[in-house]
Amino acid sequence: MLDGRDFSLVLSSPLVRTGETMQRAGYAGQGMRDEDILECDYGVFEGRTTADIRAEDHGWPV
Repeated sequence: MLDGRDFSLVLSSPLVRTGETMQRAGYAGQGMRDEDILECDYGVFEGRTTADIRAEDHGWPV
């Protein structure tokens, strides 16, 4: 889907797997790692949608 597209900025989280994804997508040399977009740790809620979590926990902040 990204083949042939040019971006002025490519950011990723600092996780190793995001660098691997950028490489596979052809943007390894252009990408910059950014601590501000590090993923959230959802703990026991991992793999569930925000809507499902909010249905159970009305104070869910995300």
